[in-house]
Amino acid sequence: MREDSARQQYPLTLVILTPAQIERAKDANGRRKRITHAVLCGPHGQMFGTEIQCLKYFRAWDPDRSQPIFPSLFDRAIVTSHHEITDFRSTPDLVVRLFEAEDASRPPVWREVETISAEADEAAKGGCLGILLAIGLSFACLGWLCLALIHEFRF
Repeated sequence: MREDSARQQYPLTLVILTPAQIERAKDANGRRKRITHAVLCGPHGQMFGTEIQCLKYFRAWDPDRSQPIFPSLFDRAIVTSHHEITDFRSTPDLVVRLFEAEDASRPPVWREVETISAEADEAAKGGCLGILLAIGLSFACLGWLCLALIHEFRF
C-alpha cells in the first residue's frame, strides 16, 4: 500500500479559510494561534497558519518550480477560497513526513553501490589483473556515490 501511495500524486492546495473554518482551526490548534490560511498536502497532512507562513511553504513546495522539492508527491498547485476541510489539526512534523514520502518514492542508490562493490570483490579474486579491475570498480563505486550525493543535495 505504501508503494501505491508513493506513486500517486496529489495537488498542493493553499486554502484561504472562511471565518467558520478559521474558528474550527483555532479550536483544533489553539485559540491564540493566528490562523487565516491552510496548506493541504493530500494524504500526507496539512498545516494551518497566517498567510505569510502558509505562502512560504506553499511556494517552496510548489511542483511548478524549476527544481521542485517534492516532484513525486504533488502534480499541481492550487490556490482556492472554497475547499472542504475535514481535519483541522495541523499535522505534526509535516515536513519530515513529506521528505520520508518523497524518499520512499525514489529508487535507492545504495543498491547500485552494493552491486559495484560485490563485482569489485569478485574481480579481486582474479590475481593482479583482478586487483586492477577491483580498483577500477571501487573508483566507479565512489563515482556513483558522489553523483548520488550531488543529486540528493543539489550541489
